[in-house]
Amino acid sequence: MEFSVNEKIAFKEVNEIIDIMGEKYKNKVPKKLLELLKNGEDIHYITKIKKDLPFEKQEISRTALILLNYINRNYWLDEEVEKQKIKNAYRLEEEKYQKLLKEKYNPDEIFKKRGNK
Repeated sequence: MEFSVNEKIAFKEVNEIIDIMGEKYKNKVPKKLLELLKNGEDIHYITKIKKDLPFEKQEISRTALILLNYINRNYWLDEEVEKQKIKNAYRLEEEKYQKLLKEKYNPDEIFKKRGNK
């Protein structure tokens, strides 16, 4: 399987973060997924991840964040309540985004503006 440069970098970042988190978290991730990440990573890429820096301040690619989010939601969260909270947060963010798009690109408003010219 061939991966893009961005994906290879993200795989390297995710692997490094999983290693930092330790065996407890690593053992929760399916072996096939860990193998995919390991085999797909860019072995020459040097990440900017620092063990002593809080996660929120790390320089991590967007693709790596998406992958970590997927792993967190599907494998690391133990309680269904926590999983539901995250799903609800995503749903709310998506609704806000869709509302913003609708306001920005509302066809009715666009034609009204054109009609006033």
